[in-house]
Amino acid sequence: MRLADFILRDMESILVQFEEFAGSLLPAAQQLDPDELRDDAQQILQAVAEDLSTVQTREEQAEKSRGLILRPIGTPGAGMRLQRKPTPVLAKASSV
Repeated sequence: MRLADFILRDMESILVQFEEFAGSLLPAAQQLDPDELRDDAQQILQAVAEDLSTVQTREEQAEKSRGLILRPIGTPGAGMRLQRKPTPVLAKASSV
C-alpha cells in the first residue's frame, strides 16, 4: 500500500493519535478541546497525501527537496507553481 493511500484510509485513526499526543505536550494543552488539539492536522495530512500522489519529474523532485517549488494545494502538477527564490550565497567582501 502506498503511504498516501494509508494516510487517507486511516485519517481518523491518525488524527485520534495526534490529538492524544498534542494533549500530552503542555499543561495548557490539557485545557484545549479536541478541535483545538487537532487544529490543522487534517489539512496537513490531506496536503501530504495529495503531494505524495502528484506526478513529478526528477527535476521537480530535486527542486522541491531544496525548497525551491511550492505548489498551492489543489493545483495539478503541471499547473501554477509558486517558486521560492534560493537564498544567495554571500561572498566575502574583498578589501580594496
